[in-house]
Amino acid sequence: MAAHQGQGHQAYDLLIILDGTGSMSSYVRGLNRSLPQILGMAALTDCFQRIGVIAYRDYCVKNSRDIVEWSGWCSPSGTYTAPDLVPQHKVLEMAGRIRTMANLDWDEAAKTGLAFAHSKMRADATTIILFYTDAAPHFRSVGGPNCSEEIDILSSPNSYGGSGPLFLDWVQAAWTLKSGPKKAAVYSILSDGYTYNLSPYLYLSTVTDGSFFTMQKPDADAISRMTLNILLTWMHVEGLATQNDVLLGTAIKYKSSDGIDTISNENDRRPLKRFFAKSNQASFEASVNSNTERTSVTITTMPSIMLQRGPAIDLVARYKSDHVYRELVVAQLHDIISADVTAITVNPVFGTLWRTVCRDRKNEARNQLVTLFGSQVALIESDTQRAFLEAWLEESYDYAGEIEEALESLPKEKRFPAVYLDRNLKFTGCGQDLRRPTDFTRKELLEIARSCNPVILGRLGKVLTQLVFVQREQDVPDRSKAGPEQSALIPLALAEEEHGYKFWSFLLHTVLPGTQLAQRPAALLAALTLRLGIAPLRAVAESELLRYRDHWNTLEIPENWSIECLGLLLDADQDHRQRMESDTTQRKPHVSLLREADRSLFRTLVDYKMLELNLLTTLSARVGWTPDKSMVALGPVAVCSRCKFPRSVTVMTDEQICGLCARSCSCPVCTASGIQDINKWLLVNVSEAHDERTEVCWVECSRKACRAQYVVYHPKNLKGEAKCFYCRHEGEQSKGEAPTVQCSTCMNHIIWPKAHRPSGFDDSQFRCYACVSGISSVVMKETNAKLLAKENGTNWLVRNDERAIPTLFAGQSMFKTASGVDLDRFSRDVALFPTTGDRLTLSGKLVQNEQDVKANLRNWVVSRQVETGTCSLCFSEDKKANLHRACGRSGCHQLVCDGCRNSWYGMNRAGHIINVPALCCPFCRRLPAGKVIHKFDLVWLGGLRAAVEEASTWIYGWCVACGYARQYMERVCGTGEAPVEDQWKCEECIEKEAYEESAQEDVVCRNHRYRECPACGVMTSKLSGCDHISCPCGAHWCWSCGWQEPPDGEFPEGQGVYDHMYQKHYGIWNPGEEEDEWEDNQVE
Repeated sequence: MAAHQGQGHQAYDLLIILDGTGSMSSYVRGLNRSLPQILGMAALTDCFQRIGVIAYRDYCVKNSRDIVEWSGWCSPSGTYTAPDLVPQHKVLEMAGRIRTMANLDWDEAAKTGLAFAHSKMRADATTIILFYTDAAPHFRSVGGPNCSEEIDILSSPNSYGGSGPLFLDWVQAAWTLKSGPKKAAVYSILSDGYTYNLSPYLYLSTVTDGSFFTMQKPDADAISRMTLNILLTWMHVEGLATQNDVLLGTAIKYKSSDGIDTISNENDRRPLKRFFAKSNQASFEASVNSNTERTSVTITTMPSIMLQRGPAIDLVARYKSDHVYRELVVAQLHDIISADVTAITVNPVFGTLWRTVCRDRKNEARNQLVTLFGSQVALIESDTQRAFLEAWLEESYDYAGEIEEALESLPKEKRFPAVYLDRNLKFTGCGQDLRRPTDFTRKELLEIARSCNPVILGRLGKVLTQLVFVQREQDVPDRSKAGPEQSALIPLALAEEEHGYKFWSFLLHTVLPGTQLAQRPAALLAALTLRLGIAPLRAVAESELLRYRDHWNTLEIPENWSIECLGLLLDADQDHRQRMESDTTQRKPHVSLLREADRSLFRTLVDYKMLELNLLTTLSARVGWTPDKSMVALGPVAVCSRCKFPRSVTVMTDEQICGLCARSCSCPVCTASGIQDINKWLLVNVSEAHDERTEVCWVECSRKACRAQYVVYHPKNLKGEAKCFYCRHEGEQSKGEAPTVQCSTCMNHIIWPKAHRPSGFDDSQFRCYACVSGISSVVMKETNAKLLAKENGTNWLVRNDERAIPTLFAGQSMFKTASGVDLDRFSRDVALFPTTGDRLTLSGKLVQNEQDVKANLRNWVVSRQVETGTCSLCFSEDKKANLHRACGRSGCHQLVCDGCRNSWYGMNRAGHIINVPALCCPFCRRLPAGKVIHKFDLVWLGGLRAAVEEASTWIYGWCVACGYARQYMERVCGTGEAPVEDQWKCEECIEKEAYEESAQEDVVCRNHRYRECPACGVMTSKLSGCDHISCPCGAHWCWSCGWQEPPDGEFPEGQGVYDHMYQKHYGIWNPGEEEDEWEDNQVE
């Protein structure tokens, strides 16, 4: 194990030096990935008293302050004190802020970085330097403007605290670090490349007794693994817990170092040529290469390569003997788990101490660490990685020894009454999970700490209902005593204070030995017991919940804030209160399982979230019917003074003239266009014999604000939606609102000018033509709260005083909702289904059974049930809120679940053959709205238009290199299915990569991989995603052609690039399409 630097031990510092030029972005990411672990290892092993980070850039940067960036020294273990130390988080923040900057030549200011590092080193400690770079240092013989500027700076006697002149010459720099007052060992990590790039650092590492490593593909993960394994090996610790034969990189060393100490300076050609070359010394490369040997580096071979290493000590022994160190271990493990939980399982330093803490029964922080570990594991997205971590965690939850010890310590008179699981009894399975309780895994039993969903509660409910309650020892059957496989008896006396309130924590030990619950899940298990009404355990369940009642209302535990968890607590509290009221409990009336304020808060939150989940639940509204060219009785009539025909009052003017004869308005709406013979026009569908019983054609105005019903005499000429005379005249031509009366039965509005109403007309008694005729004028129409809220607002659903909830029905989790409100005022400011004076309307019609609609919705909310819908692809049932429009286009009403929508549109991905039919909606076969498939990167896939147009003749692939749709193979009848491709690249990209590998100048290669931002000139690398580049300088530009969006353009920020990509690079989704085509299930 790594060293603890006590008295008499050599002191060490760790300094990370990073080339911060444009090509080093993967190194920056790798450093940020490994740095938290480095700091944690340093704190736990005390192998480094100080740690710091330096990033250097070349002299072409615009701001001279960017040439060297320094984090300051931190002391992770706290064993070193000095006034200039910075907190550990400052070092992490500095590393996280490092931004790579462009360089105009290939060589870098490595000498400046070393000079600055030397100025920060101390004489009473050896500094271990991890040096990350990919380019040679500046040499005077090679020259260049950046080289000249570096020479000028370092030549100053006072530069970098007097260290500058020592690093003008590379040979002198190496021996300064080897033999000077401030000593260092340099471990160089480079990407494999040309000898003139590698050999100067090989020389530096060799002289300083360090090691030199290269990597073929230095991505962030590879750099992080290499870094951590170098340090672990130096600490005498086994490598990361991954496959031992995984190739980490290559170690290079000299076959012979004879004469290395005779080199006087970097221009000493004869001895120099065996050890390093410069870019202008191509003839030296063969000589250097002949003197080097390469060794593949794996975890297994690393110790044989790194012979110079630090001292060692037993961390486990130190943990057991040093109480201060125990506290440090807990704090560091907490930070590591929070930052990267996977580090515990692969880093042997953390893993060793984690196991040690888990075995330490007296450490009160153990349960907190295990709970934190479990909550972090639940956030892992990868199924494989999560399963591995869960298996690792499983071993940390075995408390069999501790539980058995506590059970044995109980006096005999306290061992009954008790409960146990009789394994000899067999219960008939019910539900979908037919397993016996003894078949449940520890992970499944402990999931109540993470969630209270029905599956988890059902699993534990099966356990609780199958427990056997025994009052006396003689009540225990003989078979329960025989054999080690029999379940343990859990005495109820464990619920008492003198025994640590351990009953509910130990209860599941009778199901799976060694299973112990923390305090919160133990209280939830007690709440479930009350919810199920397990009579023998009611008293101990209530005691447990009363003990924990003040700890539910806290945002520090996000798992509390869910419908399932709060609903369980409310149900348990309700059960307790009902029994108090019926005198079946002896507790004082004022004692409850939840505080009054918490009960009100939790109920309001749960009801609000249930209402949000039921916004799409089907509701039946009773509304007046809608005539659509329906033949119904004419109703009241009036004789037109011009045409002399009895006309419906709905078409009469105040001047006793019908609308067909009136010529007072000459607007285009009223002008009878295309009418050859007006006299014949007036005779259509009318007769002097017409009366109130004559059936004629009725329609309803389509405007929601009007919905007036009237007679149409020429229905064949009504080609579009009906619109009454008054709604057709707007603005300056307005004729006012339609003069209507409301039917007392169907509540529809019928046009009836006041001039034609009989004297003494009582509109409260009016019944329309349809109701008098006896037709079904009141209909039931299916709707939902979302549609009603869209038309009527949300005030009838929620009283939201002072905007207590900033955005109603935003689809947020309950925890996020609770985090954004004032919890103390929430239940006072928010109420569901408040009484308002407004009446609900549906499509402009009055909802006649409003109270029934609200009551129906309220029943769904109070019962905590949600109506389900069916996915049109897999036909599975799911909450309606989880079903979405398949394509988001108007007119396509098919709903699909998230899984089906993701699998359908996600068929097409980079590196694979393009499935053209899967670009379209599986139902209506139109292209989906851009918002539906935006996350799949299809919207901005260049060349996709050609792939669609040529689908019958060519099969296209999605090139993983350039990110464009390119021709893969010609479509030929009878050739069968196209070969399966993964990471496919087009021919152009393959040729480009081949050229790069054979190119003689690195600068040429870099121009293919990196491009300058057209605004600030920073070299930019595109790793993945679309061609829209958003530069930190604020510029938005196209990676494909370099086009930059004008800063004051007509588009919203960044949108201009997308429009450019669509227009110039042949996508098929237009970013400027009208949004009225987009439909989704969110409340507007």
